[in-house]
Amino acid sequence: MTDRTFPILPSFRGTKAEPNRIPWSVAEKAYRVYVARHGGGQSIDRIAERGGFSASELDTLYPQWRLEVAHD
Repeated sequence: MTDRTFPILPSFRGTKAEPNRIPWSVAEKAYRVYVARHGGGQSIDRIAERGGFSASELDTLYPQWRLEVAHD
């Protein structure tokens, strides 16, 4: 298992507190859906370099991410 983490863009809506990083393995699951919808123009590494996904993007791409992160 790896300790590599993926960044989460900060939310400016002032809703609930979001983590600022998630396990890379969780981000990979969201990324697979991202590629299916939008193509592979950006690698997961490039998305991470640009600040990652937002929590709302993760909610759309991989709705179970919160449950999975809560159990890590």
